[in-house]
Amino acid sequence: MLHHKTCRFLPAVLAAAASLLCACPSPEDLEAKARIFSPEEPKAEAAAASEPIDAKSLGRDAVLGHRILTMGAEEAFRRMGRHRFKGEASFEWRLSDRKIALSETREAAIEAPDRFYVRNENDRDRGHELMLLGRESYVRIKYLPWRQRIREQKTALNDLNDNYGLLRSAVHMMRGRVMLIEDGEEQIEGRTAERYTLALSKEPFLPAKPTGLPAPVYPEGGPSPDTQARLDFQMLGTPQSLEGRVWIDVKTGVPLKSEIWGSISVLTKEKDALVQLKLSHALSDIGTLPPLKAPEEFLPAEDRPNAIAAALKRFGMETAADAKDAKSQGNQSAGEEDGD
Repeated sequence: MLHHKTCRFLPAVLAAAASLLCACPSPEDLEAKARIFSPEEPKAEAAAASEPIDAKSLGRDAVLGHRILTMGAEEAFRRMGRHRFKGEASFEWRLSDRKIALSETREAAIEAPDRFYVRNENDRDRGHELMLLGRESYVRIKYLPWRQRIREQKTALNDLNDNYGLLRSAVHMMRGRVMLIEDGEEQIEGRTAERYTLALSKEPFLPAKPTGLPAPVYPEGGPSPDTQARLDFQMLGTPQSLEGRVWIDVKTGVPLKSEIWGSISVLTKEKDALVQLKLSHALSDIGTLPPLKAPEEFLPAEDRPNAIAAALKRFGMETAADAKDAKSQGNQSAGEEDGD
C-alpha cells in the first residue's frame, strides 16, 4: 500500500512526466526547426562567383562559353572587384524601303553590389544617369537636375544589368548561335587574357526550353504593325553572319573586352527585314576605381501623390484621412476654448 504522502505527490509527478513527453519534439518538428534556423543560402551570383572558371577551355565547352558571355554585373564584381564598364552599341533596321538606325553609349562604375553608377545615352539626345549608394539612390534625366529617390534598389539593379549586359544581348539576338574559337593570349589592362574569335555556329549553345506561358491575346484585327514587326523578329529572326573577338580574363573568367558585328534577317510572306548590329565593350579601373560620391546638388525625394484622394478632394468629397484631420483640429480648437 502506498503511503499517503506518496499518493499526495503522485499526481504532480505524473503531470511533470506528461509535460516532458509532450515537450519532446517529433522528427517533423526537428526538421522544420533546422530549416528555419539554418544559415541563409548564398545568392545565386555569390554562389556562381565562387566556382572556378578555366578561361582556356571555352572553345571546347559550349555551356561554359555561354555562361561567360552572359555573365551579370554582380558576378563580375565578385570575381574581379571594383571596376568600370564602357560599351557602345549601334543597330540598323531595314524594312523594304525604310531604314532606322540607333546608336548608344553605356557606362557603369561598380564599387559594390549596392554601390554603383550607371549612364546611358543615345544619338537622339536622350539619356539618363543613376547612382545607388546603399539605401540612397539618385536619378537624372539628361539636361535635368539630379533627384533623390526612395525604394529604388530593385529598379537600379535592373538598370545596371541592362547596361552591363551588352554581350548577353548579342548572344540572345544571335539566338545563342555563337561559337568561340581559340586565338591566343594578349595583355589587356595589365592582365593576361585569353582571346577568342567569334563565329556563327550551326546550333545554339543550349537547347531552347519551352516557356510554358499561354499564347498572347491580341485585339480584334491582330497586333499593330510595329508590334507585328517585333513579333516577326522574335519568332522568325534568323542570324545570317557573326564576326568579332572577345578577351576573357585568365584569372577570373570575366570578359575584359569585346568587338562584335552581326546581322539577322526576318523573312515573312509580305516583306523581308534585316537587322545589323555592332557592339563593343571594355573594362577599366580594375581594382582602382575611385569611391563613388553622392551628387553635390539634388532635388529631394517626393512620393507620388495619392491619385484617388486627389480626385475625391477635387470633387469636394471627404476622405477618411481628411475626416480624421478635421476631427483632430476640431478637438484641438475646443480644448483651446475651454482653456480660455
